[in-house]
Amino acid sequence: MSWQEVRWRAEYLAFRLVAVVIDVLNVRQTKKLAEGMAWLLVYGLPRKWTRFHVAYANLETAFGDRRSPEELENIVYGMWVHLFRLVAEVIQFPRKVRLENCRDVITFRSRDQAVKAIGTGRPVFFLGGHFGNWEATTVTFGVFGFLMGIVARKLDNPYLHQWFVEARERTGHQLLLKHGGVDGM
Repeated sequence: MSWQEVRWRAEYLAFRLVAVVIDVLNVRQTKKLAEGMAWLLVYGLPRKWTRFHVAYANLETAFGDRRSPEELENIVYGMWVHLFRLVAEVIQFPRKVRLENCRDVITFRSRDQAVKAIGTGRPVFFLGGHFGNWEATTVTFGVFGFLMGIVARKLDNPYLHQWFVEARERTGHQLLLKHGGVDGM
């Protein structure tokens, strides 16, 4: 077994162990965990391990002199909080989101326009950015029986990739890889 294979398996095992804990947390506890994990990545671990400098440099490029170094650091911290909450919600969706409670759990803006477009019977192309929890969109459409092809990048770790494929396809969707998924679209 190669070093890369050992690393992938260790990462997957760590993810699954954390996922077991996350799956039983409530919203407040999930938020606190995300804040703690983000703090660890921004302030606790060596920044070369967390790609902090890549995110910071991108923000410097985007904002120039309009943001102070403290503001840019806070944005990086907020990005990690958001990412951890998003992944935690993906883990929790099977337990928390069902047809009966979808309206209570998900805020679906522009719902009427989306349903009207789907109701025409013609193919519909929804384009969503990485804003908010984009994974919630697919779960919402899935629980209502509106099946989609979801375009995503293949993750480097094949075990984590498979877990996310299964999570995204759990409600009947089809994952289309960013590279090579054109035929499925």
